Amino acid sequence: MPFNPIGVSKNDALVVTGLFETGLVKTDSFNVIEQKQVNEILAAQAFTLTGCTDDACAIEFGKLLAAEQIILGDLSTIGGKYILNVKIIDVELGKNIKADSVETSKLSEMTAAAELLAFKLASLTYSEGKNVQIANAFRDVFIETDPTGADIYINGVRKGVSPGLFEKVPLGNITVGEHSIALEGNGYRWEGSESITANWG
Repeated sequence: MPFNPIGVSKNDALVVTGLFETGLVKTDSFNVIEQKQVNEILAAQAFTLTGCTDDACAIEFGKLLAAEQIILGDLSTIGGKYILNVKIIDVELGKNIKADSVETSKLSEMTAAAELLAFKLASLTYSEGKNVQIANAFRDVFIETDPTGADIYINGVRKGVSPGLFEKVPLGNITVGEHSIALEGNGYRWEGSESITANWG
């Protein structure tokens, strides 16, 4: 959905929405519905986004689009900083499944920040100290549980159920990548980390 402007112009919010959408496409993790198609569906259903800024409205909007997930966010300014705050809502479950934000000192820096946020929401980033970087190397990870059928979350994003091969787990520019993995289902929950070792040339 177009980001809600708070203390910034509607045009600036629309520009950042477009930048973020481009970032989502670049992750190759989401099938993003094109804006033209969105507008056609809205016109056919006589649905307006005016004043549609809460979760309930976003879920209704997502159902109209037959989308699995919808992204809702705000672009705001406070104390000389620009903040893009975004969350992913599961349309069927009707709940938030992930949220994150980025902050810049200038609006012009939001181009790179919006793309970074898209990759963060796709769990395609890694951390070096306090710096978060877009991953540039990946591995496939096979996860098997006993009993089977556990929901698999990698870096906070649901990737499917066990057993399964989970593709595009980011490594980053490091020899060993630690990735938080959570398993839940059938009345149990386990959290741990999977250490993936890679040799870099």
